[in-house]
Amino acid sequence: MCKGRGGVKVAGGALFAGRRATRFRPQSQGSRRMLLDAVFFLVQAGLDLFWWAVLLAAIVQTLLSFNVLDGRNRIVWTIADFLYRLTEPLLRPIRNRLPQMGGLDLSPLVLLLLITATTIAVGAVRGYLLRSGLYF
Repeated sequence: MCKGRGGVKVAGGALFAGRRATRFRPQSQGSRRMLLDAVFFLVQAGLDLFWWAVLLAAIVQTLLSFNVLDGRNRIVWTIADFLYRLTEPLLRPIRNRLPQMGGLDLSPLVLLLLITATTIAVGAVRGYLLRSGLYF
């Protein structure tokens, strides 16, 4: 028996002789796992939010084209402009590659499929890291 803090005898104290006990020392394995969990969560949350933004942008553009929503209304215009600026950088290259279908725009559907495929791929990478032991 060794003396611990305050002169109290501690069993097995010889095992820890010469080592400083730090209560809040970060664990390298645990902190790395928490970082990977945060990264995978943020990527999947970002993809989910962007999926909804593309869907809302397609709905708003359709409603504006059929004059169901008034584009002169300031709130409608602000929301439509925000969604357009958010989704157009990824929709424009898809529109350039798709054939002209008259008034039918299939680029949001293609982008939604690509986002879904990316979400599945991120989940597969996370699962692969878990099974291989690289993701503790």
